[in-house]
Amino acid sequence: MVCGPTLLVAAHGTRSESGTASLRALAGRVERVVAPTAVRLCFVDVREPRLTDVLAGVDGPGVIVPALLSVGHHVRTDIPGVVGDRPDTLITAHLGPEPEVIEALADRLKTARGARAGRPVALVAAGSRDPDARTELHRAGAALAERLHEPVLTYTRPEVSGRLEGMDVVAYVIAEGHFADAIADLADGVCTTPIGRHPAVADLVARRFRERFLPGGGGRR
Repeated sequence: MVCGPTLLVAAHGTRSESGTASLRALAGRVERVVAPTAVRLCFVDVREPRLTDVLAGVDGPGVIVPALLSVGHHVRTDIPGVVGDRPDTLITAHLGPEPEVIEALADRLKTARGARAGRPVALVAAGSRDPDARTELHRAGAALAERLHEPVLTYTRPEVSGRLEGMDVVAYVIAEGHFADAIADLADGVCTTPIGRHPAVADLVARRFRERFLPGGGGRR
């Protein structure tokens, strides 16, 4: 039996079929974590179904979780603009540099390195015009450095003029697609895969939902 609001996982969207599959896998894992809550995957750009259309079809209250790592126009303007003055729809914080994200990034780097000796680490994001996105990236880099017990340099893709030679690249992205490919092109060796399929990311989406809809009930499980 479905009860409570519908949880809308609002992702960026990608033309990559593998990226879309990763986002569907994320939504499916979230649905298992928050069962019996209904979960719908939707997109704020590039891909259908769009958030506007999915929300219009929701009968009753909804909770939108932006499945986006960085603050920016989609978080500040697009998603609130879709919701408008709909009183029965809540919006959570985006994902950002939370412990679950750092866990996923560290695991991806461990897998990518394998038995190789680690080189200096570069955490690379797609980039945003929003200055707070840069602040969040610094926070993610500091948290990842603490987790790895080694220094981490942070970059946005436009800041990198050439390849990140001699560095292990950690891609600060959710799903495969244009941004993941562009970051991989900067690496001369190790580059991590996107984190959308990592269980910790689904746990974070579920936590965002619980914190917004059930204040005090945001613990991981």
